[in-house]
Amino acid sequence: MLNEDKKYTSDYIRRISQNASFGELTINLDPTQAFNREAYKFAKNLHVDRIIIDVKIRGWSIWMGNLINGTLMLDLSKVYKHLEIPAKVGCISGEDYHELYKNMIDGSSKCQTFVTFIGIFACTPFLTSIGITFRNGRFFSNRDIKAFIEPNDRRSFNMHFFDGNLEIFIAKEIFFSHGCGVMRLHLHESQESLERTKLGLFSAN
Repeated sequence: MLNEDKKYTSDYIRRISQNASFGELTINLDPTQAFNREAYKFAKNLHVDRIIIDVKIRGWSIWMGNLINGTLMLDLSKVYKHLEIPAKVGCISGEDYHELYKNMIDGSSKCQTFVTFIGIFACTPFLTSIGITFRNGRFFSNRDIKAFIEPNDRRSFNMHFFDGNLEIFIAKEIFFSHGCGVMRLHLHESQESLERTKLGLFSAN
């Protein structure tokens, strides 16, 4: 176990990672620290099933493009089953999310669950690219995509879209209030898991 009060070099952490496996790893990136700008360079070589990459808010806009971008997201998605990027990342585009979506569907990505905090200006083109549009307070699709509403105690609702075995969760805040919120892509491993999720959403309506 590493001592929280002791400082470790990136080379030391890298040597440990070569001989260790982790169930879950959280990397908290502080854009003002040089070490953190190196952290993701070896992140994709770690033996981890679930990885969470977070960014401290202080000074984030200066270095965000160097820390997290679409290329890094796609690289990590090929290595980890569960990838979370909780921070709102403006340099990941709708096209990047669409590429991840395609990779998850065709199996070229190892990622089965992806969670991020997304803004409306990235979410809208992503949804448009897969045939979903939002207008006049409603979602429309020109493809065979199943949609379920997740009711809550407010006027607006969270949405679940299903494209085959891939579930897309869109938080209500993205389109109905704050202009940003949680988006989750989850690839169901079995038909049983998929139908169980749909049944739960259907029963709630």
